[in-house]
Amino acid sequence: MATLVRLWAILGEPRAGKSTSIGYLTARTGKGPGGTFKIPLRGGGFMNLYARRQSLQEAKRSPEQVVSDTKAEIKSLKDKCAVVPAYFNMLVAIRTDNINNLPAADQYLNHFISVGWSIESLVVLGYSESAHQKYYKFGIPLCEFSQAPNLAEKKAKGTHHLLLAPIRNHFGWA
Repeated sequence: MATLVRLWAILGEPRAGKSTSIGYLTARTGKGPGGTFKIPLRGGGFMNLYARRQSLQEAKRSPEQVVSDTKAEIKSLKDKCAVVPAYFNMLVAIRTDNINNLPAADQYLNHFISVGWSIESLVVLGYSESAHQKYYKFGIPLCEFSQAPNLAEKKAKGTHHLLLAPIRNHFGWA
């Protein structure tokens, strides 16, 4: 049996707070590519999660390259642990616009679904009904924030948890 990739994604325009949100959700607020984290679950227990902070387009990774990168991560995990994981859980940031000759988020999601990945949940930062309504058509649970958050300002005021708590809840995380 193949390992099932389960994906959680934070979508948004440039500077919407996608990478910063991932940093806070994984308790890694400094710069860096990401990595594997233990995420507490709302119902108890933990889940291993591989998180990529930089948006896929800004990292210059096409949908096909992301799939290839993920297969390599799964192989590395199998080799290290000598087990075949049932699930590979991943959190990514995806821009809703085009950059670096790469497609917008909807085309990434289409590709991931076409290769058998399970898209667990989406968050759209800076949600605009006219621009982002298409994400509802995927049939995936979606949480929307109409204003792009200024997480640095919210952290300085001690209110960044007001954004992160609904995201964690939407994802089913504690």
